[in-house]
Amino acid sequence: MSDIRKASEDTHQRLGGYSRQGPNYLHHADFGRVVDIMQGIADARYGPNARLASGVGNDMSYSFYVRDSLDTVRFYPDGIRGGMITLANVDAR
Repeated sequence: MSDIRKASEDTHQRLGGYSRQGPNYLHHADFGRVVDIMQGIADARYGPNARLASGVGNDMSYSFYVRDSLDTVRFYPDGIRGGMITLANVDAR
């Protein structure tokens, strides 16, 4: 499995087009589906029904996310050993 911090030819596809650098802004309707979006990325990286945990205190060796506020989420598709993707609600800025 490639590290999210390193460029690879399938990184763009496997991250659903989201960037690792800077926040990825979603409109309110899309941000309402943020958990589905993260589950889709985890599924693309690890296969159907990949595990996706919420918050700290879970097994952080697989995909997890931490909700910083109602409008911002930090997503770790490769668990704690990989990089982070920030997803934010653009309508809350």
